[in-house]
Amino acid sequence: MTVKHLDHLNLTVNNLAATADWYARVFGMQLVEENIDDQGTRWGILRGGEAMLCICESPQLDRPAATTSEHRINHFGLRITDSRLTAPRE
Repeated sequence: MTVKHLDHLNLTVNNLAATADWYARVFGMQLVEENIDDQGTRWGILRGGEAMLCICESPQLDRPAATTSEHRINHFGLRITDSRLTAPRE
């Protein structure tokens, strides 16, 4: 199996609307999906070309004292060439 390219990043942000606006103005990305999960967390998917950012809103984002960053990367997804993977057997 080989990795074709990075599929998406998942970010936790303080403000979903402000983040979506910034990525739209700076990179031309569009908010293509938005919803609220079962725990009441707002999330959205930004797309620019083949690149995607998944953003989850957390107004109370706990930032480390040494940074002023308003983003946290939660996970990333890889696009792969081999889809023959199966779940482990128990």
